[in-house]
Parts: sequence; structure tokens; C-alpha cells
Amino acid sequence: MKRTFLAIAVALCGCRTHTLVDGTYQFTAGEVVRDDCGLVGHPELFVTGELHTTGNLVRLDYALFSTELSGSYRASEEAMSLDGLAVNQQLTINGAQCLITQAALRLDASANDPTKMAGSWSFELASATPACVCKLWVSTSAALTHAAP
Repeated sequence: MKRTFLAIAVALCGCRTHTLVDGTYQFTAGEVVRDDCGLVGHPELFVTGELHTTGNLVRLDYALFSTELSGSYRASEEAMSLDGLAVNQQLTINGAQCLITQAALRLDASANDPTKMAGSWSFELASATPACVCKLWVSTSAALTHAAP
């Protein structure tokens, strides 16, 4: 039983190494695709994230709402997709203070070089207050500020 579990875990992680360096990345917003929330100018949205890679699996500890996003690299390319969820967070949306009951975050990114990535962020915010329900889709870039030890 233990050997089967270990074999499955190794197969899921993959043995591939990736060029993107693990560590802290500073994210920057780019072109706005959709911003129902009026959030693109909020500096607290585009903050740092700590990237951790194990084989093809990847995790990003993102500073916004202390959200952990997890996902994987795509087969045969230096591109990844990560998803995370935060609940019961306060945020100002279109000038109003809102209780966000659920914030779904998605990052799709590819490595430009070992210390940079580019892609897109998706923030989908749910609330009991209809004026607080909105989406933000924006392109992003990120640069390594501190490599993991």
C-alpha cells in the first residue's frame, strides 16, 4: 500500500525541472481586460508571492488575503496555471467597503527567463451585497526579488 502511494505521488509530481527560480516575485498589473470592481489601481492587489515548485506541481503563497494558489506546469512547456480561494475578506470596491464572501484567484503565467514570468490574473469576487460582486481580469508580469534558499 505504501509503495503504491509513493509511486502515485512521484508520478503526479513528475521529475521535470523548470527554469523559473523559486522565491519571492513582485507582481505588476498590465493591460486591463475587465474591471467591474474599480480595483486595477489598488496597490494591495498586485503584491508579492512566494513561488514553490516540486516537479510539475507549483504553489504560490500570494500576499493578497494570504491566499495559497496551487496548480501545475503544462506538459512540455514553461507555463503554469494556479488557482486559489479566500473567504470572508474586507475590500473596497468602487469606493464602497465590502465583505467578500469568496474571492477566486487564478494565475496563468509562463516563464520569460529564470527570474521573470508573464501572464494574466483573474479575480472573481462574490458577496451578499450585489454592488460588491465583480470580476477583474488583467495581464501581469512578475520579477524575482529574493531567491528561495
